[in-house]
Amino acid sequence: SQHPPIETASYTINRTDPTLTKTSLGRLVMNDRSINSFLEETTISCNNLLLSTVSLSEISSLADVALGEIHPNDYMPFGSPWSLGTPEQRRNKLHSWYERRLQENSHEVWTWLFKVSLKGKIIGSTNLHSQNFSTSRTVSTGSWLLREWQGKGFGTTMRLCLLQLAFEHIGATRAESEAWEDNIASRRVNEKCGYRVVGKHSLLREGSLATMIQYSLTVKDWRQRSAIAPQIKVGISPTVKQTLLRRVR
Repeated sequence: SQHPPIETASYTINRTDPTLTKTSLGRLVMNDRSINSFLEETTISCNNLLLSTVSLSEISSLADVALGEIHPNDYMPFGSPWSLGTPEQRRNKLHSWYERRLQENSHEVWTWLFKVSLKGKIIGSTNLHSQNFSTSRTVSTGSWLLREWQGKGFGTTMRLCLLQLAFEHIGATRAESEAWEDNIASRRVNEKCGYRVVGKHSLLREGSLATMIQYSLTVKDWRQRSAIAPQIKVGISPTVKQTLLRRVR
């Protein structure tokens, strides 16, 4: 489904801006369907790791990669158990999730999808998500990584790449994350990146209550700890930041 156009508020408008259309009343409005065109072709690299945006045409091949082992059969690390079921069920669930994210991206709610490659081989995926970014300046992240590549620091590097994008290139001021209390690997990634624990709550996980830990990282704390930042290279359209920060009403 597509979201309706959003009226622009106080912002200096370039009337040739392709993200804007004119209503029958002559008002310029934001065309949500153009958001993906601004997020596309973004790349982030650090050493041999490359994050590049996912397009609709790439969803099927990425879902095929996710059929590899991601976690032990007796442990669910994700908040939503998309990685359970037959290979066909897993593939269809992931394919539908990626497709829905791209189709529903709007100025108010967007998910920036990336495939993660190591020397040209896809080993996982990660994403940056936000709601009402122009006012909240807050992002959250998600990811999966094939099990054979876990425990080698790639999860931390993937997160650092997204944080560099968020804090240094699009104007985010806060990043949020969650991890199950018994998901030691995810908790370590949060800690290594400088997140602070801000709360806990109980959720049902496969029929039983489990504790989810909430984390938060401010741009101030990030800049005090981001020694790796000079090694991260971000290729992004110069119009992305002004597009995402455009205030709407």
